[in-house]
Amino acid sequence: MYVCICNRVNDRQIQKLARQGVSCLDELQERTSLGKGCGCCMLEAEQILEEHCSGPGVNSGNQHSNRETLFPMGGSNFEPAV
Repeated sequence: MYVCICNRVNDRQIQKLARQGVSCLDELQERTSLGKGCGCCMLEAEQILEEHCSGPGVNSGNQHSNRETLFPMGGSNFEPAV
């Protein structure tokens, strides 16, 4: 399934990179360009990394909370389906 439609990144690509040691969103973005379009995919990408990461855990690559990293202007117009 496509996670990032803007840059054609699917869940299998994210899972593979997680198994290869990618454990932060910054590195995932660097390697795939995921989230550099509209950004709506970032929460889903983070969840996939958490589920498939072979390292100590997923982090955003900086000192901020994940929510602040994903939506630095204080929010998002995107609300995931529950």
